[in-house]
Amino acid sequence: MDGDLIVYVSDNESWIVVPAHFRYGASSTKTVEEWSKFRDRNPKAQMVCIDIQPYGTTQAAERDGVINVGGFSDQVFELIGAVSSGNARSGHWTRKIDAISL
Repeated sequence: MDGDLIVYVSDNESWIVVPAHFRYGASSTKTVEEWSKFRDRNPKAQMVCIDIQPYGTTQAAERDGVINVGGFSDQVFELIGAVSSGNARSGHWTRKIDAISL
């Protein structure tokens, strides 16, 4: 399968299908494993992970090609558009926050 953009929407309940080895110190979720395979075939692909119920963990840690969103609002559609047009990348939120003058 080929593609440039994956939008992954989760209720952050993926722990239900987490392999036993993950619970004991592995560093990857099934999402990350499958994303790595997909990205190998599609090196320019981007993934926006939207956790509707955000907590302290994510499906895939933010890195090159992965942007995380916690919660949902109309702003999510703007971010997806920015990612798909190449105007947003990993670290997007950190740069936005750092740009705010206190």
